[in-house]
Amino acid sequence: MFCDGDFWHGRNLQDRLAKLGRGHNAPYWVAKISRNVARDREQEHALAELGWRAVRLWETDILKNPHQAALRVAEATRPLAAQAGMAVPPTDSQSKAANPMDKKALPPIAALQKHLLEALRGLGGAASNEQLARTVAQACELTEAQLQVLHAPGKGSRTEFEYRMAWARTKLKLSGAIVALERKKWRLA
Repeated sequence: MFCDGDFWHGRNLQDRLAKLGRGHNAPYWVAKISRNVARDREQEHALAELGWRAVRLWETDILKNPHQAALRVAEATRPLAAQAGMAVPPTDSQSKAANPMDKKALPPIAALQKHLLEALRGLGGAASNEQLARTVAQACELTEAQLQVLHAPGKGSRTEFEYRMAWARTKLKLSGAIVALERKKWRLA
């Protein structure tokens, strides 16, 4: 089990190398991160030859959704625990059965559009994505569990709330109700 830091282990490697190539001491950093990624691959290959399966978790995925990270660990260790006669951790579907929270409990995009406009008005007419998300979540009285529901479990760390908020902003922008000020900042039109 590897818990890799996004920077040091090259998450989104091509973008990372491009940014490093434009920065201070570029040759050193490009070589350093490239060596780290190559070493990670070598370690994974060596472990595979010994019959081990490496599982890698990214730092931001763990921080953003620790429950999903724990489920990946449980799934990876399930066969070993069963072989050793140990208690086997619950599967993802068993965990979901214990926690009935699902996407249906979240407001639809149309409702989020209404709350987003109200939030912008309440925040003085302009706000960042983070400010809007916080304000809309409070207005909708969403719980932390609801905010952590993943949009596509197993395919990234984006939550359903983040996904719907992005669509709400897009639809409001296309309708001319809001305008992008700069990256991740909006104002009323």
